[in-house]
Amino acid sequence: MTHRFSRAILGRQLFLSAHVAIRAGIRANLVKAPVEHLPIPKRETPPREIGVTSYRTSILILAIVFLASCSSPEVLLTPPMPSTAPPAVASPSASLPRTATATLTHTPETLATPSPVETIATSMVALPPKSILEYQRLEIASSLPASMHPTGALIFYGKHSYRLDFDQQIQQEISEDNTCFSTSPDRKWLAYCQIASDSPTGLWLIVESADGQQQKKLPAKQEWQWYIGSTWLDNERLVFNLWKDKSIVTAIYPVAVVNPFTGEENELASDYPDLQPSTGGPAGTLHFVYSTVVYDPSLNLVVYPQTKAGSFHIVLWDQQAQRTLARVEDINEFYHTPLWSFDGKQFAIAVNHPKSRQLDEWVDEWFSVSREGQVQQLTHFGDFFEHVEIGAANWSPDGQHLAFWLDATPSLCEGQHLALLETETQHVTDYCVPGSIHKTAPPPIWSPDSQYVAVENFYDDKNANAFSHVILVDTKQNRAARIGENVTPVGWLIGP
Repeated sequence: MTHRFSRAILGRQLFLSAHVAIRAGIRANLVKAPVEHLPIPKRETPPREIGVTSYRTSILILAIVFLASCSSPEVLLTPPMPSTAPPAVASPSASLPRTATATLTHTPETLATPSPVETIATSMVALPPKSILEYQRLEIASSLPASMHPTGALIFYGKHSYRLDFDQQIQQEISEDNTCFSTSPDRKWLAYCQIASDSPTGLWLIVESADGQQQKKLPAKQEWQWYIGSTWLDNERLVFNLWKDKSIVTAIYPVAVVNPFTGEENELASDYPDLQPSTGGPAGTLHFVYSTVVYDPSLNLVVYPQTKAGSFHIVLWDQQAQRTLARVEDINEFYHTPLWSFDGKQFAIAVNHPKSRQLDEWVDEWFSVSREGQVQQLTHFGDFFEHVEIGAANWSPDGQHLAFWLDATPSLCEGQHLALLETETQHVTDYCVPGSIHKTAPPPIWSPDSQYVAVENFYDDKNANAFSHVILVDTKQNRAARIGENVTPVGWLIGP
């Protein structure tokens, strides 16, 4: 079977740190500019969108380019996990550097010009049963209307990174030397990397509270693959893949669990039955796009890719019992990232699922696996659609929904679009909000109250100053509006 190297399944931070860094410029070489009133300033010379002729090849090229531009260490991480203990509070120190601020104002609602995506008349397309998928096409307002009231602060990364504070209705520019942003599961903490000459390694890992007061910083080690990003295991710890010996290109990465508040670090070997190297990643072993193993916060349960006798399975492994709790077949060798729910009771995984007994007939489907090993199929796209590709995804904080990118054929809305899966009822809604014309949209970012989703819409445009829009979707009122341009939403913090 021919592998789908053109798949656009982007890990939470892989896209953000590699692709955005290239399109926005290496952070250390950026020139700071003041933040103006909304709309967000457009970059002067945006580069082109990444093609997806070979997805994993594209990621490898991005990583090589980024590494060639930086002499700082690297970080590679696993998906965000639920907390098992409240976060510790370290002694406060200096605040995160910020520059100009601008006021966020609600404006009269007007509809934006749609992104160039083909929409087919309903009469020309047979609609699927609502038990499989329902369409809820949203008109996208050109600015935030008064009827939408998000709270907290969105973090944006790009040529001009900034914090958009909805409560105070202001935006604050973030220092140009900061990258690899991520927020803790409880949305109280922001982690980021700061390129700095005063760090022993040339880079600081910094954690600050939601109000912007810095809490702790420590040197990022040389073996951390920081250019890929940072992700939380729980509300106290971050997880990094380690690439210690770069001469071994087929190595399977061990994992470092780091508590930035205490400085404690533990290393875990990635050594599980029938875990084999893959062709993805800088060192050749990134089965889950940006990681090889994914732990739950207890560190007892681990999800890993098993290759045995020509078959591929997603395995849930109990370390204490030394046994397999569950296996889910993936016929196309691992292109999605396992996502633990915030309460730690289950993880969701999209796999390449056979549509029929013919090996060349497949679609992507969502499955859930409980921590006890119970497997449940959440979607049944293959009962209607000819072809389905699932892109990057994220759990809602309340654990009730998965927001993800969906490309299905035939469809009322062609191309990659935002979809919402209600896991309890298995109801899927396609909002027809476009992602990337190249199927490379980064993961949707949820608001702390699980009502809003912020996404980045990439598009081709002859205007040299246009490249992407940030679209805010209200999943309760079924409304959408543009709130930014040429930046990537990377996290959402709670309000005061």
